[in-house]
Amino acid sequence: TTLARKNVQEEGALHISADDMMRRIFPDPLGDMYDVYSRRCLDYLYLLAGRLAEGGVTPVLDFGFWQRSERERVRGMLEGHELDWRYLQVEVDEWRRRIDSRNAAVREGRANPDEYAVDAGLLHKAVSRFEPPTPEEIPGLTIINA
Repeated sequence: TTLARKNVQEEGALHISADDMMRRIFPDPLGDMYDVYSRRCLDYLYLLAGRLAEGGVTPVLDFGFWQRSERERVRGMLEGHELDWRYLQVEVDEWRRRIDSRNAAVREGRANPDEYAVDAGLLHKAVSRFEPPTPEEIPGLTIINA
């Protein structure tokens, strides 16, 4: 998210975040319904991104794109638009340190309004589903080492 916001400022683009949308619409935990509502929000945001691009606005999609199937889905939905894929590669220990820091900021009221705590269940879900993108999968992929 920090990198996406930086790109928005530097490139005059529009930041689109699934986390922002989910947090504002559903401020309370969704439990078993999270995946259903998350999918609906993502579908709408992909549609919005396509419309923005058609109107000459560059959307920066700040989504996890955790799985190859999701990346393929997005490429299909935004076919005909130029896509610039950037992957922030973070070592697992550093990622967990960042999550711990974010969780502490949320608990202490120091977090941005769009940030939320990542509990053990969500952390496990993210780790178990993650498929790192590769240049073979996405020609022109920019890999940024954190």
